[in-house]
Amino acid sequence: MRPRLSVLLVLTLSFLTAPVSWAIHKEEIARLIQQLNGPTPEERANAAWRLAHLDMFPEAKAAVPILIERMKDESTVVRSRAAEALGHLGRDDKAALDALIAGLKDRDLEVRAAAASALGDQGAAAADAVDALAEALKDSEPFVRHESARALGTMGPASERAVAALKEVVRDGSDPILREYAAHALGQVGHGAKADDVLIGLAKSDPDRYVRERAVDALERMGPAHADHVVPTLQHVLRSDTEPRATGSRARPREHGRGGNPRSGRGPARQGLDRALACRCDAG
Repeated sequence: MRPRLSVLLVLTLSFLTAPVSWAIHKEEIARLIQQLNGPTPEERANAAWRLAHLDMFPEAKAAVPILIERMKDESTVVRSRAAEALGHLGRDDKAALDALIAGLKDRDLEVRAAAASALGDQGAAAADAVDALAEALKDSEPFVRHESARALGTMGPASERAVAALKEVVRDGSDPILREYAAHALGQVGHGAKADDVLIGLAKSDPDRYVRERAVDALERMGPAHADHVVPTLQHVLRSDTEPRATGSRARPREHGRGGNPRSGRGPARQGLDRALACRCDAG
């Protein structure tokens, strides 16, 4: 069969089977919504998890009211899965947002962390949760603090209200992963205008390389108005940061950092300096 005919046949079959696939998903969603009220925690948790991954179908949003109820379930796993699903399905839903904010005070750390993560999944749409997330930076459990800082880093300028709390996290200095997420979040607030002093300190002297890299990433977003601060700092990092990249247990995924381009041979500090110098030229 000629290649063109093969492609045409595949496209035709896809077109003909699409309505069938859509109907199957609609039936599955209806069944899963019913299972949210199932007799066992396993059934309810599994239904919430599967609904979270069907968020591309508008029908799945019908599950939001029941998921809000499941945030009060007796099972920790069900409450955690419900929070995850609300992060996918509850965007722009005030009741869902309130349920996730309440989840930050749950008695179990898994639920608190899941609620923070879900708010981060909603990004700027969850801006009303900034104050609650700033408070959650003081949670007794590191995992909850990490997820709260990460969530604040997804909300852009709306996180300005959390600047004081994020700076306090940085000054505490006992948790490098938390400082890393906090540095990223500070870089999102007004392009670093309110946090440049803290970020410069991190970029120059934090003992953890990942934190320094994240601070550099944040500093380079400042733009022309702050280029005079950024350029000397990045030059200092380039001269002094010869530590090899961490491996093994010290290696952490950098979900929000741009990192370096391995093909160009330039790390984040070098690329950041290039951009900052360009900004200073543009400003001048």
